[in-house]
Amino acid sequence: MPKKSPLDVLTIQLDKLTEAELLEVRAIVDALLEVKAFPEKSGSGHIEVKMIPDSKRGKFYGPYRYLRYWQNGKLRTRYLGKVESESA
Repeated sequence: MPKKSPLDVLTIQLDKLTEAELLEVRAIVDALLEVKAFPEKSGSGHIEVKMIPDSKRGKFYGPYRYLRYWQNGKLRTRYLGKVESESA
């Protein structure tokens, strides 16, 4: 049996979602597409890179990427993962 591509796996997972969850996925995908096409002036979303402080130890962790996008009048946030170093 051939190995499934990431897109095949994603499609199977999407099929399990409710209509409301699919609408949220649509908003996320729309925001990501807009950010990638027009990073300088995206109206529905943007990618934020930030460091997370640890006040007890006085350190910062990250940087981490977050997608910020608007859905139904609310600003939503999705974690996209740690920024990969250029040397990796």
